[in-house]
Amino acid sequence: MIRREDQKGDTVTFNHTMSGFGFSTGATGYDDEDRLQTWNRTNGTMNQAWTLSDVGNWDSFTSAGSTWNRTHSNAHEFTGFTGASTGTLAYDVKGNQTSRPATLSAPALNLDWNFDNQLRGADTNGSAGSLEVTFEYDALGRRVARSHSSGNVVYVHAGQQVIADYARGAVTSSPTYRYVYADCLGYDYVDEPILRHTGTTTTLPTTGDNALYYHRNQQYSIVGLTNAAGTLVERYTYSAYGTLSIYAANGTVRTSSTYANRYTYTGREWDADLRLYHFRARWYDPATGGFVTRDPLGYVDGMSLYRGYFSTKELDPLGREVWIVVRAFGSESCLSAAWNNSAHHAGIQSHFYLVVERDDGRRYSFRFHPSCWASGMWRRESAKYKPDLVQ
Repeated sequence: MIRREDQKGDTVTFNHTMSGFGFSTGATGYDDEDRLQTWNRTNGTMNQAWTLSDVGNWDSFTSAGSTWNRTHSNAHEFTGFTGASTGTLAYDVKGNQTSRPATLSAPALNLDWNFDNQLRGADTNGSAGSLEVTFEYDALGRRVARSHSSGNVVYVHAGQQVIADYARGAVTSSPTYRYVYADCLGYDYVDEPILRHTGTTTTLPTTGDNALYYHRNQQYSIVGLTNAAGTLVERYTYSAYGTLSIYAANGTVRTSSTYANRYTYTGREWDADLRLYHFRARWYDPATGGFVTRDPLGYVDGMSLYRGYFSTKELDPLGREVWIVVRAFGSESCLSAAWNNSAHHAGIQSHFYLVVERDDGRRYSFRFHPSCWASGMWRRESAKYKPDLVQ
């Protein structure tokens, strides 16, 4: 059950698990290294299974009764597949994916990269030398513009968050959308949008779709939108690694978002033309379960520079390193129990993301290396910056 207060203080609720769309992993869902091996949707329409290599490559993948066998290069680039369909993928000398066949995920893509390994554009219709979608970046590496025949959009940032969309050339007083996030003071997860406001007024409407409210699950994936009146208007479901499905409130399948919403899996931005997620430093393909470029930080998460460490609870908001979410309520002893009960902490090589939800409703979050927990450093840093957190 999802609950959120609207602008009037009334509580809006809806059951975010659609009938038949829950999931289970079963007794053998994870291997000895806590890697996902099986994932079964309740209604049986998308049961999935993986055979994994030592570094986590998908040697074989089964979904809804169809199986694909995959090949990888010595650098762990996903290069081809056979089985239910066949195809090959190509990369440049820096490890950036340059082509993806339609037999993997339509449309077929030819990807073009700049010197900094940022996606400059994509050919989506097979026309040689033509980029139907292009992107621009600022000096901080943030994506600040997208151009397509459907419209040219400029993204305005506050830190790492997009706070407004503008049509290119629009005056500053005329944004297309404005966004509000739960994380406004740096205490919470960066990708938790709660409101999209259409137009230029400073007063939120109480009816209609000019104010849309986001509702998320345990992985910060958006599962529903409600309008200004609190009515559910759109729903979203995902496979274990982020394959997106969109539905009307009554469960009717939609081929795209009626509301042009791009915030979906783990709170990141879905590009419907490319069928890729934008994870800031990199782009992620749910059809492959991996990123299309190498990790700019190197081997911080393991020996594969492409693997997506998402499964059912992990995050990677910057596209550079996996974050583990551990939730606990109240006292330090509760935090310790939650951490020790996490099935994933023993193998973490990078940082984990600790979300602390206190009994009084306040919520804080911290990012630690596993050694910080063992040494007690997390407690000292928490007391230093949030003295009311640890009591």
